[in-house]
Amino acid sequence: MKAKLLSAKEILLIVAILSVGFVMLALLHDSSDNLFAEISYEHGVRVVDLNSNHVFYLSSTPNVLFEVREGGVAFISSDCVDQICVRAGFQRRAGRIVACLPNRVILSVTGETDLDIFVGFK
Repeated sequence: MKAKLLSAKEILLIVAILSVGFVMLALLHDSSDNLFAEISYEHGVRVVDLNSNHVFYLSSTPNVLFEVREGGVAFISSDCVDQICVRAGFQRRAGRIVACLPNRVILSVTGETDLDIFVGFK
């Protein structure tokens, strides 16, 4: 019994799938540097770069403490009763939103890391 070799169409399909995979990996790797956080509070919006590790607070709400570490951002301290914002932990993906409602602070991570890919075959 002879071994059946792949047809030209099958080889082309495999190459196309691998190419799309490598492009997706490159995009995800490159776009991770483009993440930042927008913190909305009573007096405006503060934009924070997620590429440098630091701890900070907003001057109007010194009782809420944030930390940026390893490309993520988190509420690390708050004087609110339920501590939901603190328990949410570090957020590292675009589209993530955490709110501290008693202090009227909303943290949202924005960037270009989320990809929606639709592939159709006929």
